[in-house]
Amino acid sequence: MPQLKALTGHRGAWLLRPKTGDEVELVALTLWDSRASIEAFAGSDIDRAHVQPRARAVLSSFDDVVDHYEVVYGD
Repeated sequence: MPQLKALTGHRGAWLLRPKTGDEVELVALTLWDSRASIEAFAGSDIDRAHVQPRARAVLSSFDDVVDHYEVVYGD
């Protein structure tokens, strides 16, 4: 996630760990200026998850698709 800071249009990132059962779950949340900024990072298929090779090596599983939300209020 530190590499995201250098990307145009990137506005922040959080790695969240919800309380779950025995397995550790992580949720990556990133903020972007626009869909165009996401496309510059992810390519035209912005719904496909981009998981770095180092992360793939240690994760037992990950989602293949991502969800996008529009911020309607921020402080």
